[in-house]
Amino acid sequence: MKQHFDLHCRHSRNNLHISLRGQFTAQAATTLLGAVRREYRTGARIFVDTAALTSVLPEGRAAWRRVWPDSNIPTSCLFFKGEKGFSLGLDGSRVLLVKPHPKRRQDDGKTPQGHVCRGNCANCSCRGKHGQARQEGDIPAHGRHTHAPAPAAIDKPRMFE
Repeated sequence: MKQHFDLHCRHSRNNLHISLRGQFTAQAATTLLGAVRREYRTGARIFVDTAALTSVLPEGRAAWRRVWPDSNIPTSCLFFKGEKGFSLGLDGSRVLLVKPHPKRRQDDGKTPQGHVCRGNCANCSCRGKHGQARQEGDIPAHGRHTHAPAPAAIDKPRMFE
């Protein structure tokens, strides 16, 4: 059975940020170490986000602890983000637990949590469909991205006809 594992690296303020996705196996441990060796800048901190890991296998954890000393990078530079960081943590590294922010984007990458479109949001994905009245029970056009009901029309008396 083929296991899926993926990682993404980026640099911010001279620190290395690595996002892990999938199942952490022994092969994933060597892949992560290769990325750290390739991307690490001396003196920088390394932040490893474990939120998207589906699981950490025991052989992956053992392999990570076995291969890390080959990096010659102090563990004090290593920060794990998320609950699974406790499984991958090394002596001297730290685990950061980050509370999800209510305004951050959902899994679809487009819609902030709790967002209700009122017709004035920047970079809106509604494409001009703001203010359309929705019947109760209608499914929102974009998942959690819902529209406010259209304001009721006001009949203005016409003075000159």
